[in-house]
Amino acid sequence: MSATKNTGGIRLLMVNTVKSELNGQTLIVLKYLRAMDRAGMTIGYASKGEPAPEIRQALEALGVKVWALPERRGQRPLSYGRALSRIVRREGYNIVHVHGNSATVALDLLASRLGGARVRIAHSHNTTTGYPLVNRLLKPLMFLNANGRMACGREAGQWMFGNRPFDVIPIASDADEYAFDAARREQKRREMGVGPEDILLMLVGLLTPQKNHAFLLDAFADAVARNPRLKLMLVGGGELRQPLEEQVARLHLGDSVTFTGPVRDVPDRMRAADALVLPSLYEGFPNVLVEAQLSGLPTLVSDKVTRDCDMTGLLAWLPLDRAAWAEAMAAHRPIDRDAASRAAREAIALRGFDIRAAAAKLRGRYEQLLESGR
Repeated sequence: MSATKNTGGIRLLMVNTVKSELNGQTLIVLKYLRAMDRAGMTIGYASKGEPAPEIRQALEALGVKVWALPERRGQRPLSYGRALSRIVRREGYNIVHVHGNSATVALDLLASRLGGARVRIAHSHNTTTGYPLVNRLLKPLMFLNANGRMACGREAGQWMFGNRPFDVIPIASDADEYAFDAARREQKRREMGVGPEDILLMLVGLLTPQKNHAFLLDAFADAVARNPRLKLMLVGGGELRQPLEEQVARLHLGDSVTFTGPVRDVPDRMRAADALVLPSLYEGFPNVLVEAQLSGLPTLVSDKVTRDCDMTGLLAWLPLDRAAWAEAMAAHRPIDRDAASRAAREAIALRGFDIRAAAAKLRGRYEQLLESGR
């Protein structure tokens, strides 16, 4: 093993405990790294398994060194922990920022501590877990090894850390990237074959149980029967694509529903849409809701999602009731997007959700934690 590197200045390792692909957790980490003043910093990124090619390429373009950890993190924790600990020690990372959805981040924090990291941050990105017993058992170990606590929102932090203090790191975005543009809207609608009279609804998210696509399709079938102008675009890839495509066929929605798979042009698709839909079973603080508001895009949201997301009045909250969603989708009418986008950009900036300002604050917090040694 090579000698540990000089630990002067900020030597930051971001650890992503979900697959590094086009999902919310991965993209918000990438957004912060892009917007941050990286001068004088050495930055690494540790991924559970090999990152998707576009994620690796984007990170390396920023000068970030990318590490692929064993993918079977839960099944082989010792191998995973040893690999992470070796990276931290060999590269001399003095801050390890672990992004996750439960107290299983305890494994990453312990490995980082054994590797010599002075600052070890647990960052909560959700408000529930599929492993409640493991989460409860690992919380003491998480608290023992974390000397920094962060969350994507107030509810996500309270869920993960209880009454302990934590920093809210906002799900910030680049306002210019998502600002509404009427010309780009019309161009994108033509490219996608969306007619001028069509009302395009869109869900952006992985095709996973959390996002509740099957419920949405049932409700959409009722809505399109009332309003044949409705179209639905499902943006993102994931494990449920085949059963969802089969559901679309059973419901005879083939002419009204489009699956795009993973895409890189989400801002333009948001401009082209007339409404966003998010019927999730649970969320932390969805990045997509900030982006949609910046675009002036009205959104139907499950009442299981934190209301802290609404900074503009563009979000309408609905219970997970099929009739309620069908009625809301069938009744939707386009709004003045240009005016809504301008107002949203001002409101979101005032709330601290501008990515450049938020990234500067995060770097400042790193410096404080490193100085205090907490």
